[in-house]
Amino acid sequence: TANSRDQGVNQLSAALKRRFNYIHIPLVADKATEMAIVRERSAQLIARYSIPTPIEPAIIDLLTTVFREIRAGRSEDGVSLKSPSTTMSTAEAIGVALDAALHARFFGEGKVGARAIARNLVGSVVKEDLADLGVLKEYLTLVARKRAKGSKPWAEFSDEAEASLG
Repeated sequence: TANSRDQGVNQLSAALKRRFNYIHIPLVADKATEMAIVRERSAQLIARYSIPTPIEPAIIDLLTTVFREIRAGRSEDGVSLKSPSTTMSTAEAIGVALDAALHARFFGEGKVGARAIARNLVGSVVKEDLADLGVLKEYLTLVARKRAKGSKPWAEFSDEAEASLG
């Protein structure tokens, strides 16, 4: 999967698009649409690979919220954040959801939770530049910790992400 922000210098040929399961996802303006895309596409991929590990809507909401806020450099609460050098696209959110489902199925308790999302998110944020660890640390400090006080999924996400960062 890919979107406009993931494009390289040259477009893929039609043959490569067929071989690589290329799907163009335009930048999504609103959160509800992005959540629907992540939910539907990750469910399709989970079914394709016969992984009996559904992802609850609250976890999709958390994943989409984290991606949107880090990508935008601003939280829903209006907190200004550093922006990473990487794209943090909808396609990458789908990849994180699928990786979390695979991990939960084969190495976890069989259920995708906020901890699995946090473990897989770190690689998406720092894949191009290790300096982007600072972006994620800032997000955890300024946004996730505050939300963790009133929400079990956010608490699990915050704890696991901080543990993954060391």
